[in-house]
Amino acid sequence: MKEVISLKKRIFIGFIFYFIFGTMYWLANSLQTEFKFNMWKEALVDYSLKGVLTIPIWYLLFVVLKNKSLSFRLKIHLITCPLYVFLWFHMFRFFAVLLGLFYLKGTGKVWDIYIPTLFYFLQFGFFHAYEYWQNFQLQTIKENELKEVARVAQINNFKAQLQPHFLFNTLNSINATLTSDNEPARELIAKLSDTFRYAAKISDKELIPLYEEIQFIKTCLELEQARFSDRLQVIYNVDETLINNLVPPMILQPIVENAIKHGIAKSIDGGTITISVKEVFNKIYFEISDTGFGLTDTDLNSTGIGLSNTKKRLKILYNESLTISENNPKGAKVVFNIPIQK
Repeated sequence: MKEVISLKKRIFIGFIFYFIFGTMYWLANSLQTEFKFNMWKEALVDYSLKGVLTIPIWYLLFVVLKNKSLSFRLKIHLITCPLYVFLWFHMFRFFAVLLGLFYLKGTGKVWDIYIPTLFYFLQFGFFHAYEYWQNFQLQTIKENELKEVARVAQINNFKAQLQPHFLFNTLNSINATLTSDNEPARELIAKLSDTFRYAAKISDKELIPLYEEIQFIKTCLELEQARFSDRLQVIYNVDETLINNLVPPMILQPIVENAIKHGIAKSIDGGTITISVKEVFNKIYFEISDTGFGLTDTDLNSTGIGLSNTKKRLKILYNESLTISENNPKGAKVVFNIPIQK
């Protein structure tokens, strides 16, 4: 997703902001006293210092703490504002003495506290308003992208729609006709029916509990194990404290399918798929690895439709990325995070 305004434009807007206020300061001082063109030096020193002192505070609030709540960042101003005014007050007087510039003395010093404080809240009020506007623009773009993804998904669904209820009812009918001698086939049909029942159940849901997603993956992999026999082993390392958290439905299925298709199926000896889920930095960390054939340069530089769509879902929903790398000692590994949602 592209930034609404580029860095160069932000710097230009900041320059214009300071230029306007610096010019207003120069004109106000010049009109209150006998007009002196060289008073621009005071305005230049004044607003240059304000700009230099603003940069670290802006970086702290809008880069380092950008993911914190607005109320928390507003409280930070109670610390940074007095510090900003204190530093400006003494730095301006230092340069004024050094360069022979005019500065307020005696009881007039109070204006050199009041005006920088007012300017501080004015400029950071502008910064917060700009951030709100930018977030609104980004949210609009995100909503449009979600609508487009939903539209494409709906079209694809119409193209390849198969009534799940009809299908798993038919499978259950076939299952009922099997004798006890065909128990393995009966179990496979029951598991296949479960997968279609799950797909029907979550078709209109945006989020589901993690334990439902894990159970679905287990059913899918049990069907694959019937196909690959002892060539496919599965290990689950799932933190039980996370199983009630919400995740997007079928977020793991394309990744597991990719591991089987490009890893296990291509390897003569097969391999092991390991699904790990744990909490890392207040996020749910997912790692799906296999010890199969391994990645080729083509695999690293391109992904299929399933992984590509999963990447888009993670980016749009959570602004999170999905990474594919080589597994140690062999195979491939897919890693991604999503925020904890109870």
